[in-house]
Amino acid sequence: MIVVLVLMLAAVPAAITLLHNARSDLASALDDYHYTRAKYVAHSLAELAKQNPDLALQVADNWPDSEVTIEIDASTITVRLDRVIVSVDYD
Repeated sequence: MIVVLVLMLAAVPAAITLLHNARSDLASALDDYHYTRAKYVAHSLAELAKQNPDLALQVADNWPDSEVTIEIDASTITVRLDRVIVSVDYD
């Protein structure tokens, strides 16, 4: 009985540590995913803005993904997605 109690007391902190590490890794992976999405949006719109700035503004206004916020300035495209912000110059 005491052996089981000692094993349980040793296993619970280890399980909590593993759970904390898994949660941290998941948050990091989600940030990487959002960064990649935002980077692709920003670079795609930058290439479009180089060729046709008016069309880039139309595309940014009608972007189908509601999680993405797009701002186009005179020479910079800024994309926000969750906690990630990506800015690209398109001169």
